[in-house]
Amino acid sequence: MKPIITLLFLLVPLLMPSAKAPHPINIDPTVTTFDSIPPVETDLTFFIDTVQDTSQQRNKTAIVGTTRIRRMKMIPVVSDPPPAEAIKNSLMGLLKHNNLLAETEEQASCTIKIEILDCSLTETYSGLTQTMTADISTRLTLRDRSSSLNEKTYVIKSRNSKSSIDVSKHAGSILQEAVESFLGETLKTISK
Repeated sequence: MKPIITLLFLLVPLLMPSAKAPHPINIDPTVTTFDSIPPVETDLTFFIDTVQDTSQQRNKTAIVGTTRIRRMKMIPVVSDPPPAEAIKNSLMGLLKHNNLLAETEEQASCTIKIEILDCSLTETYSGLTQTMTADISTRLTLRDRSSSLNEKTYVIKSRNSKSSIDVSKHAGSILQEAVESFLGETLKTISK
């Protein structure tokens, strides 16, 4: 009888709801190393004019999704810095790494404007496995400064996912790898 009481004494606190609200998971999706992104050959230089997050679900917060932790509790995943800042800093770093970044708009061959349509993490469940998927969708406007008539708009998307028993701890790398994929596609697109 004593072992059963001891076992109940140990298990009951685990089954009771926790009084403390869990803290959000903070992630930094900024890409700072660019070795996996193939360089491009171009004589153009670029100035990043604006990166604006217009995604519907953001509502002026940096929450990019939610994840399940202990006993089915859902907590927010927060991007710090916010997605627009992380994408802008990553793209500036990539352009600088490839000697394609102009310091001012006047020095640039082209200006870039990016509208973030979606930057989110979604989580699905199958048995004991969680799958987290990062989606990035943007509208990129590239304007040739030599002609006001030469402006092109592209939609650039990237996706990355990972499955695990506890995928929460991978949220940062999942979104960061989606940003890295976005950067590679952007570099190929703007250098054409």
